[in-house]
Amino acid sequence: MHHLNFDNFLKVLFLLMPLSFVVGPAVININIFLLFINYLLIFFIKKNINYSNLLKDKFFLFFCIFFSYIIFLSLISDDALFSLKSSLSFIKFVFIFLAFNYLLSNNILTFKLTITVFVSVIFFVVFDSLFQVANGFNLVLLQPKYGQFSGIFGDEHILGSYLTRTLFFLFIFFHLFKNNNKKINLIFFLLLICTFFSVLFSGERTAFLNLFLFASFLFTFKVYRINLFSLIAIISILLFSCIFILNNGYLYERYVQKNIDQFDKFENVLIPVPDHYYLHYLTGFKIFKDNPIIGIGPNMFRKYCNKDSYFTEASEFKKIPELIEHVTGVITPEEIELNTKIIRLNTLNGCSTHVHNMHIQILAELGLIGYLFFALFFGYIIFNFFKNRPVSNIDKLFLISISINFFPFLPSGNIFGSYFNFLIFLPILFFLNRKYF
Repeated sequence: MHHLNFDNFLKVLFLLMPLSFVVGPAVININIFLLFINYLLIFFIKKNINYSNLLKDKFFLFFCIFFSYIIFLSLISDDALFSLKSSLSFIKFVFIFLAFNYLLSNNILTFKLTITVFVSVIFFVVFDSLFQVANGFNLVLLQPKYGQFSGIFGDEHILGSYLTRTLFFLFIFFHLFKNNNKKINLIFFLLLICTFFSVLFSGERTAFLNLFLFASFLFTFKVYRINLFSLIAIISILLFSCIFILNNGYLYERYVQKNIDQFDKFENVLIPVPDHYYLHYLTGFKIFKDNPIIGIGPNMFRKYCNKDSYFTEASEFKKIPELIEHVTGVITPEEIELNTKIIRLNTLNGCSTHVHNMHIQILAELGLIGYLFFALFFGYIIFNFFKNRPVSNIDKLFLISISINFFPFLPSGNIFGSYFNFLIFLPILFFLNRKYF
């Protein structure tokens, strides 16, 4: 009987993960820790778990080698304790994978129930964010922070990132339950529209681009066929978005004015990224150039970016004029705007908590060896995708989400940050267990 209790408790803990994630990093970490303890109890108490199968699992072995590598890098880094906090936390993903695999393979949990729970949480996040847009506060009375809508995430401005990186759940839910049911079709359509507005009002430009990248991949991978209706729908959404942004002060500031301010090109620099991201990228490349093989250690960018040999300022790439002095005391709006721009450029540099590009961060912090791990893993995902014929739309949705998470030409979060690495792990988790669909 206690075996059954352990199984049920593990099932509950796993299904609580999506809700725990939106509540906060402390809650999701506690949830995963309890999941880890419960899985270990099952592993050592139950008699029907085959230890040899675990050692034969390619993903498990690959992860163990990668995990050993990043622990080694942390130990030899300039700040071992700080770096170890990030690298040690990666062990949680292997236990989430093993727990999910155990629940599915023993018919304790089903894919349909799991997808339904994740979609229910997404629906809550969308409703909560739109409630905040309409009323100025969300369902738990949180107000927008720094003038940016973030819904249930509060100080963490990841609403748009969360929705675009979990969007594949909505489409999988639709494919699992549609059965030509008009009510399901209508609910799916309305939820997509609401999700679009939530991402739009999140003010996260990268998330908004991810949304259209996701839509483009849907047609590229032929999940949906391009026809007259879809073409009209896409053009209408684009035109509506442009009109809506141009006529809404908040959206205009986030998507137009901020781009004008940050895309002021440096001299002889043609890369189409905001100026502060360019400085982060350049700092990351400087670090990688000096540490090409094994990098500087997990999450150590913030410790190195201030060093004299890597510190990068805007003044290195653009001649910044002197501030305008106002002797008469009369300040014109144009002068205020120019001085604001000058002050921003004077304080702009390439130092941050992370590089804001996953690929550059991996190269700088884990070196070429670390990047090889990611290249091999992504290659393994692609190989498994094309190995199975015919390819289902659900498989395509997994690959689309994984591809967007690893897309190299858009800014990204910290690969060693709890929020970001959990989001990019989700489609991988489901892809590796898709045989239980």
